Amino acid sequence: MKSRQRTRRAPSGFFLLAIAGATSASFAVACSGAPTPEINDLESSETPSTTSATNTTSTTTPASTGASPAATPDGDAGAGSDASTASGDDDADASSGTGDAGTGTSKDGGGSSTPDASSTPPTGTHPPTTPPSKTCTYAPDANGYATLTSPQGTYVVRLPAGYVKTKAYPVIIGTHGCGDTAENFCSWAPAAYNQSTNAEENDQLDYIAISVEDVASGCWNLADSGKVLAALDAAASCFYVDQAHVLMAGYSSGAAVAYKVGLSNASRFAGILIEDGALYDNGSAETSLLANATWKINIAHIAHSDDGDYPLAQVQADWAKIKAAGFPIQTYDFSEGTGHSGTSIDWYGTLDPFVTKWTAP
Repeated sequence: MKSRQRTRRAPSGFFLLAIAGATSASFAVACSGAPTPEINDLESSETPSTTSATNTTSTTTPASTGASPAATPDGDAGAGSDASTASGDDDADASSGTGDAGTGTSKDGGGSSTPDASSTPPTGTHPPTTPPSKTCTYAPDANGYATLTSPQGTYVVRLPAGYVKTKAYPVIIGTHGCGDTAENFCSWAPAAYNQSTNAEENDQLDYIAISVEDVASGCWNLADSGKVLAALDAAASCFYVDQAHVLMAGYSSGAAVAYKVGLSNASRFAGILIEDGALYDNGSAETSLLANATWKINIAHIAHSDDGDYPLAQVQADWAKIKAAGFPIQTYDFSEGTGHSGTSIDWYGTLDPFVTKWTAP
């Protein structure tokens, strides 16, 4: 397997618009003139440049379920690229994904914080964990990614190596940023390719990775957030999903969707993972999302101190509101000199391991 590092870089001319007073029904996270992101695979003979990261902020208030993510374990696992038949929906049209894509250089994504107790119990509960109800064809591409359909659109799934139909698996389901696609985002965030182990993180930690498409190479629209639960339900009909261990994840415009879906459907999730985005992108719905969540769901949020699209001071104000509302949030301020940028290291080194730590009540 070739050595590759997938890194997200915001295209030039990329920016997000946060409209004050907009409702969640009408507000769209928009980007202007965002071209297709740069793609650059680093072959094994190439040496990526490395920028050291500094974690300048790491806070936890109040206590949350589980512990901070441990370092990614060493070892190698297969890519799980063989086509197979999974228990699930035959009308979830499976097709090969778009192939291997990634961008940029590697960097260090350190940082941790340690929760120490359980969160406030919910008023609702997650669906029961049950075996898949239908049979789907799962036909992954060479890197293990398969594109399937839900009643509202397409989504990408990557099963862990050695997937067993009779075992329930945790899930990270994610929403991409402007200029990205569901498969490429899945490869550097929900399934985060780990260059140090030459394996995807969902192989290492044994979970199902899902990435939902809105507009390929476009920005997520908050009005389309129903696509997330539609994809999750469709996937649960095909694959054995542990409903107590489902995490909602998002980057940039997808982060606004992740906050909206995760908070407004908190009983469906064990936690929310965010990078380079903000709750305030939900406009006037921000306060009600926090007030109406059925439990004080776990949140982990990475920001970059030189992010021009989401200024750190504004993101920190968001964090203060979330903490004041009683949510357990792990916050990370990385100083890397890369602006509005996320990398696979940020996910496999910090965010994805929460899938093994958090449980929905």
